[in-house]
Amino acid sequence: FDDADLEAAIAEGATVVRVKADKPAEGLIAFAQREGVTHVIFGQSARTRWELLLRGSTLDRFLGAVPDAAVQVVPLGDG
Repeated sequence: FDDADLEAAIAEGATVVRVKADKPAEGLIAFAQREGVTHVIFGQSARTRWELLLRGSTLDRFLGAVPDAAVQVVPLGDG
């Protein structure tokens, strides 16, 4: 997402949070569980299928740990 996307989301009533953590999946999961997150939007990963197979994905870890949250995945943009 770029700043314009974030500003548009806020204008529509979204709460936008930036989570800093050594391991992104763990930071997102901890925040979602602590705050009772019910809906989250992820950007599509730019990693290759091979990288995802070797290291797993943040999205898969999140879905396993926060199964009751509605999740949307936004595809990568063209530029």
